[in-house]
Amino acid sequence: MKQTNKSFASAQKGVAAKQASMTVAAGDKMAELFEHVRVHFEGHKTADAIEFAKTARNAAKDLAVDAKADHWEKASADLKTIGGTCQGCHAAHRVKKANGEYEMK
Repeated sequence: MKQTNKSFASAQKGVAAKQASMTVAAGDKMAELFEHVRVHFEGHKTADAIEFAKTARNAAKDLAVDAKADHWEKASADLKTIGGTCQGCHAAHRVKKANGEYEMK
């Protein structure tokens, strides 16, 4: 998940700068990472988290496609989809520990 945060930040910078190669790389990496997340939650039979991961994976793929095509408004919307999906899954499946770190519920 930490790699996802790094890739998301890179995608945000890429979209803001309309830098296609950076955005495509970040989108491709996030799609790969969200696929791993989907597989993880399938192993735990957590239906809503599986759907969150699929949605984020698909939006990350769309982000890469939209950046390649210089469709920056669509790329920005893709980022919002990814961010919202992450927040929803985190709210449902994470808990903050006393030391400030997070763990799965």
